[in-house]
Amino acid sequence: IYANKPLYVHTMMVKEISGVILSYILEHNPRYVAGVGGEEWEDSRAYRDKMGKLMEKCVLFHDIGKYFCLDYVSNSSRNLTDDEFEIIKEHPANFSKIYQGRMNREVECVHDCALLHHLWFNEKGGYPEGKHTMNQPFVNIISIADSIDAATDNIGRPYGQGKTLDVLLEEFEG
Repeated sequence: IYANKPLYVHTMMVKEISGVILSYILEHNPRYVAGVGGEEWEDSRAYRDKMGKLMEKCVLFHDIGKYFCLDYVSNSSRNLTDDEFEIIKEHPANFSKIYQGRMNREVECVHDCALLHHLWFNEKGGYPEGKHTMNQPFVNIISIADSIDAATDNIGRPYGQGKTLDVLLEEFEG
């Protein structure tokens, strides 16, 4: 998957954006991520480091399910057909097809982030259908970072030029 340049760049951008969001949360309201990965809240450097490493794992695997649809993901020359988009919408659920090992709390967090990062916060839209989990704070962070990167991306997206960060921030303020 990381041999696919647009997907690799996207993953690295989501990693950076998620890292910034998580750092802010850990600085200002670390209790927000209490319970993620089965970890109890602690006001310590070790806890912050552990949460940062777990977030990195979650981000690096959030789009691993695109392995099954690389031909469509790699298409940057035209808009996707409805059938192609339906196939791409299956990528969050594909983590389970790839990883079939022991599901400890850490792997469960990675799984939840891969599965639920396109589900709307109110659970009334997005894909696939699902429910919030104890790992929801990380899912939310990755979902926001994923959306910010998609909105500002200028590589590998068939639906047009990305927005500048200033334009995106103006839209948020509006």
